[in-house]
Amino acid sequence: LREPIEYGKGIRLLRQDLVEVIVSFIISACNNIPRIQKTLNKLSAQFGSHYEWGDAFPTLDQLSRVTEADFAGLGCGYRSPYLVNTIRVLSTTNILDDLQKADTKTAKKMLKGLSGIGDKVADCILLFGLCRYDVFPVDTWIDKVYHEDFGGKERSRAKISDYFVHEFGEYSGYAQQYLFYHKRK
Repeated sequence: LREPIEYGKGIRLLRQDLVEVIVSFIISACNNIPRIQKTLNKLSAQFGSHYEWGDAFPTLDQLSRVTEADFAGLGCGYRSPYLVNTIRVLSTTNILDDLQKADTKTAKKMLKGLSGIGDKVADCILLFGLCRYDVFPVDTWIDKVYHEDFGGKERSRAKISDYFVHEFGEYSGYAQQYLFYHKRK
């Protein structure tokens, strides 16, 4: 990690709003960063509150009024029903509080019970929305890190994540960010 840490000096993990993180990472699945940003900006402009400094991300109450057709119109495609279903659960249950109280393993299982959330998205939500640093999201870039820089042979992204969590323990999320940033640049 020496070189990635030096290269990425100053990287921070933000404490982001949990609802915003959940919605953003569902939208991020099989998507690219410019398109994700464009979609989130349109979502905020059309359904969030407007201020002189810009548009705020919609609150859970505002999101609960967004339809599947609205999400599709923003470019969410096949993710649209996932978003509507997950937002309904978030707004009608105590899952947000339950996620805060649960241990990482239980919280991940709860997240994966929501529409449109698999292992990688759940790990991202745990890391960026719940400040759980003992997870290691695996995407295309981390897959490359594992195979090219760590000489890994495993193909399962869940097993790759387990490998890195074993290597980096309670600070796996930080290691992931440095390795991701270094490999991407």
